[in-house]
Amino acid sequence: MAALFEGGQLEIVRVPQHPFEGKTILARMHSLDGKLYELFVSNCEYVVNWALTRQSVSPQLRFFGAVVGLGLAALILASGGRAAA
Repeated sequence: MAALFEGGQLEIVRVPQHPFEGKTILARMHSLDGKLYELFVSNCEYVVNWALTRQSVSPQLRFFGAVVGLGLAALILASGGRAAA
């Protein structure tokens, strides 16, 4: 199994243990039927995490935001901290 994840990360996904829990998760998912998809507010990762854990989080978007923030900081430092005129 180590070869399958060499150089990457193994992520353990939580699976419902009881039928009632699965029905509750599906009910949460269906409660969002008809709501608009928004990339930065309610994307598929947010929705699935919320349905499973009641926490709307997106580690992928957090990482993307950190990369963009570091890129902007690097641009500002490279320009000597001067604002574009």
